Amino acid sequence: METVFVIYRSGGKDFRFDHDSYVSQHLPLVRKAWEPYGLESSTALHRDVPFTY
Repeated sequence: METVFVIYRSGGKDFRFDHDSYVSQHLPLVRKAWEPYGLESSTALHRDVPFTY
């Protein structure tokens, strides 16, 4: 099994990562694109709150 990590770093004090938007919009796109190739799960971690789609 392979694992891929994508990490977004803060670019400064005005950086804001929209976790809810990422989970509701980006993860479904990732799953749609990669499930045909064997993707079994995707997880978005923000601070200490995981969300598995």
